[in-house]
Amino acid sequence: MNKMIVFAMLLCTASTQLQAQTDSLQRLGIQYVAEGRHQEAVRTLLLAGADSGNAFVRSQLGLAYAGLNDFPNARRHLCESVALAPDDVPRRFVYARFLHLSLLLNEANAQYVEVVRRDSTYGAAWFQLGQISRLLGAMDSLQAAFYERALAVNPEDYLSLHYLGSILLDDTTNSRGLRLLEASLARNPQFLPAAERLASYYFGKNLNAMAIQYYRWCAELRPKNPEFQFYLGESFRRLRLTDSAVVHLTAAIGLDSSKSSYRAQLGYAYFLAEKFDSAAEAYRDAIRIDEDTPQYYVNLALVLERLDATEMAANALEGAIRALDPHQIGLMYEKLGGVYFRAGDFQQSAGAYEKSLVYFPENKEASFYLAMALDQGRQVKSAISRYRGYLRLIADDTVRNARHRYIEDRIQYLEGLPQK
Repeated sequence: MNKMIVFAMLLCTASTQLQAQTDSLQRLGIQYVAEGRHQEAVRTLLLAGADSGNAFVRSQLGLAYAGLNDFPNARRHLCESVALAPDDVPRRFVYARFLHLSLLLNEANAQYVEVVRRDSTYGAAWFQLGQISRLLGAMDSLQAAFYERALAVNPEDYLSLHYLGSILLDDTTNSRGLRLLEASLARNPQFLPAAERLASYYFGKNLNAMAIQYYRWCAELRPKNPEFQFYLGESFRRLRLTDSAVVHLTAAIGLDSSKSSYRAQLGYAYFLAEKFDSAAEAYRDAIRIDEDTPQYYVNLALVLERLDATEMAANALEGAIRALDPHQIGLMYEKLGGVYFRAGDFQQSAGAYEKSLVYFPENKEASFYLAMALDQGRQVKSAISRYRGYLRLIADDTVRNARHRYIEDRIQYLEGLPQK
């Protein structure tokens, strides 16, 4: 009998020691999980029997596997931890986040829904439901409802403020979006998406002073981002503050020299400042990067006209013509005709307008100015014929304007001249 008692005591002591050892290994494994030492955590927790343990240690083992990107084992243990303790809302939320990050969106959504069903004050789950619904392409109104619930639980949630504000900002009848985005940025001044959303909103509304305020904010957060410098430059250009526009557009080019649009807009800023030589050089740089954008040639031609470089302007427009479809070619020859007309070269002007009508026969402006160029070039018969052709082209117009009357008077005058 005494031997049996002694054996039982020894067995109890051994069991107690084994349990103490197991508990110690579990605590160490959990510590490793917290420290991000996932390989050691898995090894230690398995030694502690976590793969057959309670919900908590199973969850910790699942997190350790997740840290190793071991998807099958992570999913199995996290799922089992939820099954063992279905009312443990935080543990279910951990499982939902794992599914979310693994892009199992529908499964994650179901778990988040279950979290808020069991605890409607779990704000983090409401926020994640908003995120999931966005990825699943749900209507904005549903996404907004989830973020509203998250903010009802935690009004300081800067992410929910941002996403809800962004959704409401697209609704032109709701001014609350701006206030929410500003509140998001106030709570986290380092949160670039809120600053950028506000900047782009004000830029799109042509509220350039406000756009400058927020693009400066963006540029301070990301000083090496050329887009922020570019939009700062554009905002200043719109306000006709050309010196500041040039500074920021030049900075954008310094950060990314491959964008033709940066150089083209720098050319525009110089043009507004009447620094035509600099404008011409900027447009030439844009064309060197992208020779297929007709507008660059057109703008270069406008600059060269200001420099009285008629032939160079004409060459620039010829470059634009090579990059266009037939209809656009007709419009471009019209512009070329205007360059020569303003320079007083009526023969070249008439030739360009004639080419315009070949590609775009219904071009009323080209038809009128062709007649004018022939008239100014003393080609009387041809001018009369073209004036009449223009009147036929506008025969369906119901309004007799000053140009109409001018043409009729001019035809009468030209017909009265001695014929050569």
